Amino acid sequence: MKRQNFDRVVALADDYVANESPKMKWTWGEALLGYALLELDCLLGEDRYTPFLKSYCDYYMEQNPSVNSSDTSAPALITYGMQKNIRITDMKNLQIKC
Repeated sequence: MKRQNFDRVVALADDYVANESPKMKWTWGEALLGYALLELDCLLGEDRYTPFLKSYCDYYMEQNPSVNSSDTSAPALITYGMQKNIRITDMKNLQIKC
């Protein structure tokens, strides 16, 4: 990817995280966004989006989301990535449910 395009992607992700609530829906679209933010953190070599994603996971740990279809199991991408990348073990309950 050209550097200019990559910088645009990062700027878009920065804007989203700065202006939107981490209480996104528990469904596949938001799961893909969260997974993309995890991947951006890896590419950037920093935990730039980790606080936003941790807030998302913390919110749903309290909400006990319904996981009854492939759409609602997709957010396990985020909980798995958070547990793997930053070793947060308290998300295991959400992963097991998914």
